[in-house]
Amino acid sequence: MTEKNYTPQQLTQQVDLHHLQASAPETFQPYPYGTDVSAQWAPARPASPRNVPGIVALVLVGVAISFALFPVIRLLNTVPMLAAFMLGIIALFRAGETKWEAIVAIVISVIWLTFHAVMFILVRIMFQM
Repeated sequence: MTEKNYTPQQLTQQVDLHHLQASAPETFQPYPYGTDVSAQWAPARPASPRNVPGIVALVLVGVAISFALFPVIRLLNTVPMLAAFMLGIIALFRAGETKWEAIVAIVISVIWLTFHAVMFILVRIMFQM
């Protein structure tokens, strides 16, 4: 008996085990009983990297908006909103991560800080008259 040396093309033309199993499932069992083969058949889907500074920026936006609901600490909402804006800028420039958290945090914080500044100026003007 002599061994035959296979070329790479001949190796790729070998019989597909999944095709054999689909054609005769009751007679062909390529894996021993109890072997977990679900990982081999599951579609490989890479985990999307999470943008932690973007998520923290969104949480800070929520904290700042909740501060605005209480009259006693209403003026303190500027601090977490500025922190959310800065973290949103940092999160926007992180490579290979999702960007939507950072964009949402930046847009909400810019709108909120602009509204807060306009209201502050209007109140100052009204009370000076």
